[in-house]
Amino acid sequence: MKPGYDSIVLNWLIDPQQSWTEIRAVDRDIECRQAPMPLELGVGWISKYDLPMGMSVLRADYRFNSSATGKLVQTARLEASLPVETLMLHTLSHGRSIQDDHILKETFSYGVGFDLFRYAQEVAVTPAVDCTFNCLATVLAVGRPALANLLGATVADRTLVALGLEVAPTVVVRAMPPSISSILQKAIPNNMTGLMRTLFIQARVLDYLTALIDHLGTNESDAPPVKVATQRAKDLHEYLVNTCGKLPTLELLAAQFNVSVRTLNNDFRAEYGQPIHAFVAEHRLSEAHVAIERSDIPLKTLAERLGYSHVNHFLAAFRRKFGYPPGNLRKRQPREP
Repeated sequence: MKPGYDSIVLNWLIDPQQSWTEIRAVDRDIECRQAPMPLELGVGWISKYDLPMGMSVLRADYRFNSSATGKLVQTARLEASLPVETLMLHTLSHGRSIQDDHILKETFSYGVGFDLFRYAQEVAVTPAVDCTFNCLATVLAVGRPALANLLGATVADRTLVALGLEVAPTVVVRAMPPSISSILQKAIPNNMTGLMRTLFIQARVLDYLTALIDHLGTNESDAPPVKVATQRAKDLHEYLVNTCGKLPTLELLAAQFNVSVRTLNNDFRAEYGQPIHAFVAEHRLSEAHVAIERSDIPLKTLAERLGYSHVNHFLAAFRRKFGYPPGNLRKRQPREP
């Protein structure tokens, strides 16, 4: 089975001295080919691996100098010709990317904790990266026939519906548990070559697809189609309970899910009975109560970990919820010496 693309053309924007790079389906694997980048920005590499089962894995690794902090730089205009409608799964283990989609005439932002899913037969995008962070992007491309061959036609259809990708071209950004995204992010080994490397990448990709359909619930026998709003609320819930520190604003969360703040909040309330803000406040204070009982973590450290801008705000919120300050809890819950 041939790779999931005919050709990929990168018209480089990050370095005006460079023109373009073409990656063709007949080309061999590309391992850490240096990407054109001015020395004042940093260094970058691109890699591409084609798998026997009709899948392709691509990676872009950009490492920026501290002097580039705060810059938002367009890397290249990427145009891809795909032989069939193709599912493309984009994940970042570092950094943040903003994609201008020239076909859909929309802009999509994604980063750690939020993955981008595209279903299309033609791609024309200009990604930009935030140079404040190093950026490591991994993309898996699976054609519709290959997806049906791997998962079975019914599960493949359910998975596209659950992701909100019933019709091409469509792009969605959704929260994704790190336990799933990391499987794909770690698919390319640093210490293998040849057939062993190909088999390792293929095994990791299959693990990733298995974890994805388990998460979406699309592998269950006779499972009904998952409502997009319900799945969106569940993805957001998992993101909220697994994220420490200050959370993005509701406006940014809504933008990540490509819906309005009102829609995101209504979806979450319908599934969990609370608006997002109330859920986060209650969940984090309950976590704090347990942490204070079971550890000696300083209250200031705990407040920062829970996203409070000042320890006094945390103390006031704790007292409002439980009726007593955190210090009293520790006094009446002595730990064994």
